[in-house]
Amino acid sequence: GAGKSTLAASLAQDFWLPGRIVYMGTNVDAATVGLPWTRWLHHRNRALKSNTRGLRLWRLLVRGLNFANRLLEQHYRLLMARLLRQRGYLVIFDRYVVDSWLVQRSGLGWNRWRRALLEAGFPKPDVVLLLDAPGEVLYARKHEHTPEWLENQRQAYLHLRRRPPQMHIIDSTTGVEAVRREALALIWERFRAHRIQNMD
Repeated sequence: GAGKSTLAASLAQDFWLPGRIVYMGTNVDAATVGLPWTRWLHHRNRALKSNTRGLRLWRLLVRGLNFANRLLEQHYRLLMARLLRQRGYLVIFDRYVVDSWLVQRSGLGWNRWRRALLEAGFPKPDVVLLLDAPGEVLYARKHEHTPEWLENQRQAYLHLRRRPPQMHIIDSTTGVEAVRREALALIWERFRAHRIQNMD
């Protein structure tokens, strides 16, 4: 409800460089880059979950297959992002590894390895944009979750502001056009700094 998908689409069209969006989340309907069999696997997994009589061994097998596919697809997306950047595109990640930092880390060895595998290979972003809005505003826009849950998520994201030093917080209650202008200004600032560094 903060408007990230709208902003991403706008940035892909408005910047001087041609832009491409690479969605890194788990919503198969929002995917912009992905493996051809992921959608089929996702629907098979949903069908299995609805079958309460499914064998436990088969469920574990499908769970392992889903994780392996997610890992493979994630690295495929990162590879495509690198190729796009080498070809001169502005790569806009819709969701990023920062999202996983909100989840409390478990001390179990498998969970640590699983998280390490999922976080490996992500390039250092030039700019991280966090669209901020109160939980009540986000709930009013999409009516998903609850205002309290959304506010808790918001505060968790705001606490991450110092972890990636390139994170910028944009007030998304100012309107779509104001958010777009501020985001473009931040990207242009980083782009100019990068050009100057390369010229030295």
